[in-house]
Amino acid sequence: MSTAKLEKLPCTAVCEALKAPENIQIIDVRTPLEFDGVKLAGAVNIPLDEIQNRAGEIKKDKKLILVCKSGMRAGRAAETLGKYGYEACVMEGGMTAWQKAGLPVCAGKERLSLERQVQLTIGLMVLSGVILGFTVNKLFFLIPGFIGCGLTFAGLTGTCALALLIAKAPWNKL
Repeated sequence: MSTAKLEKLPCTAVCEALKAPENIQIIDVRTPLEFDGVKLAGAVNIPLDEIQNRAGEIKKDKKLILVCKSGMRAGRAAETLGKYGYEACVMEGGMTAWQKAGLPVCAGKERLSLERQVQLTIGLMVLSGVILGFTVNKLFFLIPGFIGCGLTFAGLTGTCALALLIAKAPWNKL
């Protein structure tokens, strides 16, 4: 693993770098669903969970800038790529900061984000478990308990199994 400190670029520096696109490669590590909704001009989508297998698509002769929603997934992607000899910069604040700064984006289809799909699923499962627990059988209270365990695991590890599962659903495929 690379011991070098992760270089973070502010959105304005990335915007400036986009003026000479032949010198940079922007890899967006968000899900295809997120990428399809809004992206930077010229960005290539290689989701975080595919970064290891698709590292061969990344050019070593260009400045590599990684982008995600907030900068967290891009940071993890930079660590992974560092193991393979890539030096990558992370856009600080991700697409959230980019859009907040009012910088130009390529807009795609408006869809329900993966985050909101997960929230909706969790809410419906907890609500259903509670209602069924009171009206049908107390064993249904295990459903909210199971959801609580999953949320705790997601909070501790930064990995949400439900989000990974929902991302593979047919309606989230492009």
